[in-house]
Amino acid sequence: MKPLPFFITCPKGLVELLDEEVSGLGATVTRRSPAGVWIEAQWRTAMAICLWSRLASRVIRHLGRFDAAYAEDLKRASASISWEDWLVPGTSFRVSFQGTDDNIRNSHFGAQCIKDGVLDRMSAAGATRPSVEGRDPDLPIHARLHRGKLELGVDLAGASLHRRGYRTDAGEAPLRENLAAALLHRAGWPAIAADNGDFVDPLCGSGTLLIEAAMMATDSAPGLSRSFAFERWPGHDADTWQQLRHDAEQRRAAGLSSSRSRFRGSDRDRAVIRAAWHNIERAGLTDRVHVERTDLADWALPETATPGLILTNPPYGERLKADGQLARLYQLLGERVRACAAGWRLGVFTAVPEMGHQIGLRSHRQYRLFNGALEASLLLFEVNPEQYRTPQRTPEEIEDGKPRPHVYNEERARMLSNRLRKNRRVLRKRLRNQPEARYRLYDADIPEFAVRVEWENGRVEVRQYTPAASMPKAVADERLAEALAVIPEALEVAPEDVHFEPQRLDR
Repeated sequence: MKPLPFFITCPKGLVELLDEEVSGLGATVTRRSPAGVWIEAQWRTAMAICLWSRLASRVIRHLGRFDAAYAEDLKRASASISWEDWLVPGTSFRVSFQGTDDNIRNSHFGAQCIKDGVLDRMSAAGATRPSVEGRDPDLPIHARLHRGKLELGVDLAGASLHRRGYRTDAGEAPLRENLAAALLHRAGWPAIAADNGDFVDPLCGSGTLLIEAAMMATDSAPGLSRSFAFERWPGHDADTWQQLRHDAEQRRAAGLSSSRSRFRGSDRDRAVIRAAWHNIERAGLTDRVHVERTDLADWALPETATPGLILTNPPYGERLKADGQLARLYQLLGERVRACAAGWRLGVFTAVPEMGHQIGLRSHRQYRLFNGALEASLLLFEVNPEQYRTPQRTPEEIEDGKPRPHVYNEERARMLSNRLRKNRRVLRKRLRNQPEARYRLYDADIPEFAVRVEWENGRVEVRQYTPAASMPKAVADERLAEALAVIPEALEVAPEDVHFEPQRLDR
């Protein structure tokens, strides 16, 4: 049978991992896009992706691509699809619409045009008019308009695939399950779990990382405890689907029996610990995942723990950042890890990667990911004495007039980081071929950051220009502090390789 086209969506930054995952499940990836991967696969493989993908958000069966400049084009394109084959009497549908252009300026209007086309087609075919259901339709129709092209398809999953079915209780800012799975992949958890290493999250919130780690270690299919829209479609191959589920249940039973990894989480908030216990219970993992209320200052690993992975997503907030609590939190995390976790791997997922320097370990790898629209980084560390270093000093300990290395304005700091990365890319070949030469990577390119940054054989020198008379000293020091915090991460060097020269430059 000829393979069918599908589009598999995922959160931003996970396309490479998704490509590897769906290829391993038997699909042929034909191309990538920023939002996911296009594949060709048999229907059985598409159902297996719904059941087994830890990274995907949606599996869209592609039905057609059309030129569409106006509302009538949307309606006409929709009416050309044989919806009567999908919508039998008594069924419902819903249209989700993405994209706008000069003529279709509202996604709700676009969805209405597609809906009208569906109803026109059903009427022309003499079929029973289906109902429109907003919450749980039998047929979720997916439409996307981009550069004058309309893509139409149907969503096999219905609710997003990140909804595994175990999490109805969540903390204040929970990670989506597929993002948690991506962090575990990037941190090397599958290999650690194969060696029966343990998993720990000392700031576990509602337990998403713990549960996703346990599901990976026990070979538990993430879709085993939920339903899918395609199960209600005409012609659904129930026998094949039941076989896929049966195989997944057998694999889970074998994984639960063979895995020796243990999973421990803690948090200072009693309410989120209660939520975590409820989620763990729904996931069927109470026999191997344990959480308890513990302040980070009192956190320690049990002597019986097998070295493995510590992975956490520390809380973040402007209030924490402004009053210095955030820096102290990262310092405390580093102190506790260095005190009791030698031989472990540490991963920290953070929207403020400059705080990683407070941990007191040298990060050997960083991954750029997105938590929704928020850009974030996964910092990885090997916990051993060779990687220990002195954390950044607190404000009271700063000497020689060097300001506190703390980013106060995230958007402004990201602007500097992007410029440094761009300038470094431009000089990449020269830096590689002539590392001993001295290169100017930045010279007050952005008005907010009046500094000069020069590179020589891996050593970075930073000098500040004399501030304008109209700029208060506190503001100038704050901007310099932001620059010094951003530079190591942007240029991928250790903080101790960034040298600040106090003597100012004349403009």
